[in-house]
Amino acid sequence: MSDFGSDVTVYRIDGHEPSEEDVRRIRTAARSLQFAAVDRIGPYDEFDLRFGGACSERGVEGVAVFLSAYFVGDDEGNDGLDPEVIIAREAPVAAQFAEDLQRLLGNEFEVVSYTGDH
Repeated sequence: MSDFGSDVTVYRIDGHEPSEEDVRRIRTAARSLQFAAVDRIGPYDEFDLRFGGACSERGVEGVAVFLSAYFVGDDEGNDGLDPEVIIAREAPVAAQFAEDLQRLLGNEFEVVSYTGDH
C-alpha cells in the first residue's frame, strides 16, 4: 500500500453491492477518460488506473478506481516533490476525473474523489 495518492470510489445510489455488469461499466467508463485526447496530452494520461473493492463508512460496497500512488521518500517516483505539493496539484484533477466519471455513469451511481494519505 502506498503512503498517499488519489482515488475515486463509485457506489450504487440504491445502496446495493455493485454487480459484475456495474464493475465492467465502471472500468470501461474510467478507461475511456484516459488517453481520450487525440494528438495532445490529456489531464488524466498520467494516472495509473487500477481497480479494487471499497466499503464506505456506512458499510456500502463499491468500486475503487485507484488513480495514483506515491511513497514518502521516493524522490525518483515523486519527481523530488514534497507530498503536500503533489496532493495540492493532484486533488483538483482527481475531483474533475470524478465529475467526468459521474457524468458517464449517470444518476445510478455516486462518485467520490479522495486525494491524500492512505
